[in-house]
Amino acid sequence: MTLLVTTRFGFTIAELSQMLTLIGIINLLIRIFIFPQIILRLGDEKTLIFGYAVILAAFTWLTFMRNVWEFVVISILVTLGTTCSVDLMNGIMSKEVHQKDMGEMIGLNASVESVSLVLAPIIGSYLISLPNNAYFGAVAAGTSLLPILISMIPRHKEGKPAA
Repeated sequence: MTLLVTTRFGFTIAELSQMLTLIGIINLLIRIFIFPQIILRLGDEKTLIFGYAVILAAFTWLTFMRNVWEFVVISILVTLGTTCSVDLMNGIMSKEVHQKDMGEMIGLNASVESVSLVLAPIIGSYLISLPNNAYFGAVAAGTSLLPILISMIPRHKEGKPAA
């Protein structure tokens, strides 16, 4: 996202650093004050879906972003969505998996994260190099739709088949 903002708005390193510091402070406040309230009101499962929906909305907005203030709001929304989804997802997965399969689940999760950390910069920089930066947001939004679809797959508890 920093490459996107730099190419779209021509930020200097100092301007980008100041903006990211502001976003970081706001994100910290969200994690301390807003996230606990969301999880209390919605519970784990609904907060997870809420987080996915916020990420999808933010990345969809990124496709049409024209102003710097929009980038700030989008970044804050992405962090809120990530806090509500990724942080909770690990806890929910650990409740769903047998103790003996916990290591396999953690390893699989780490592998998926590692692959994304390798592929995302390559794909992202290619998308930014295209004449229309909207592709970056469109691909991010499309990719963020996957966890929402996966979360809709019925899960089953031990000994109970999925309905």
